[in-house]
Amino acid sequence: MALTQVSRGLLSTSIVDNGNATAITIDSSENVLVGMDSASTTVDGLYLRPGTNSGINASNSHALTLNRRTNDGTIVKFDKDGLPVGLISTVAGRLGIGTGDAGLFFDDDNNRIGPVTLATGTPVDSNGLLDLGYSGARYKDLYLSGGAYLGGTAAANKLDDYEEGTFTPTLTDTSSGISPTYISSARVGNYTKVGNVVNFILEIRTSTVSGGSSAELRITGLPFSVKTGTEPSFALSMYNIAFHIDYIYVVETISGQLYVRASRNATTSVNMPSSAWSSNNPTLIRITGTYQTT
Repeated sequence: MALTQVSRGLLSTSIVDNGNATAITIDSSENVLVGMDSASTTVDGLYLRPGTNSGINASNSHALTLNRRTNDGTIVKFDKDGLPVGLISTVAGRLGIGTGDAGLFFDDDNNRIGPVTLATGTPVDSNGLLDLGYSGARYKDLYLSGGAYLGGTAAANKLDDYEEGTFTPTLTDTSSGISPTYISSARVGNYTKVGNVVNFILEIRTSTVSGGSSAELRITGLPFSVKTGTEPSFALSMYNIAFHIDYIYVVETISGQLYVRASRNATTSVNMPSSAWSSNNPTLIRITGTYQTT
């Protein structure tokens, strides 16, 4: 290679190899160009431009390799006005990036991204320190194919299901003889399921009900089955139901169906017959409840 002495003030100079091909160009703006005649992102090569951005272009390959040997630690250090603002480091032979105690460890061996602290220059795990977002800068949606551990790492701390939806409650009885006419848009059910706990509210309004009998009145359509051995809790309100006015009404479940019972005292308890609903007057029943599902 032919060597050329370069002095400030020259319009342009070049260093050429023995084949007379230009190897390095330093132009009149003191830009250093390797493998190109002018700074460009469309030609392979390197350009160094004082006072502005520099770059490396490579076709069909990575443009730059930075290799730290022997031990873990900082590969690239970023400064602003001479003060450090961040690092790219190795953590157990893997990538770590961040600043101070706010760092991330990209662990492809275990398919996870974990928090680390880079404050000492030697990355170490960080446990229970970093937040993801904050009150004035929240993330939008979180998509999980698994669960979230809240307040601990035991199996009991794992929330793996949340669901909101609707269902359609239906009046029936044990003899399937009741025939209700529902008032439009007044036969609705809504639920929220968190883990295995279901909270719901349903409302049924009818204009007429025919075919009522002494058979036990049932309401079907719960969105999930009731866990065997658990005791659901319900609140009930009714309007224009022909039954004992001085009784206390409770709701129970049988095989995922709701039924209403009336009790006057500890020894008197009767099921509500479907004939109690049989009327030409508008009637309403509203039930809110909580139960465990399997």
